[in-house]
Amino acid sequence: MGKGIFDLALDGISEIIEGVSDSLSKEFKTTNPFDKEKVSDEEQLYQYETQGYDMFKQIADSKGLEAAVMWRGDMEQLKARRQGNA
Repeated sequence: MGKGIFDLALDGISEIIEGVSDSLSKEFKTTNPFDKEKVSDEEQLYQYETQGYDMFKQIADSKGLEAAVMWRGDMEQLKARRQGNA
């Protein structure tokens, strides 16, 4: 038995969405999403020092423990670099 009309329509819509998504990602690959400005290293370190536990928990809850551990490692590396340059 073949696909029904709704399955065919859904397949077509999925292809269109995928094509548009690919096109947008290629066109705007170097653009920050939603006009977000990059947070400076100093601001990141300040947030890490003052709100580190809460931020770690938020990342772990939303993206998983591995992502939170990687974030903490990145912040510690950034902190070490800044202390080395001070």
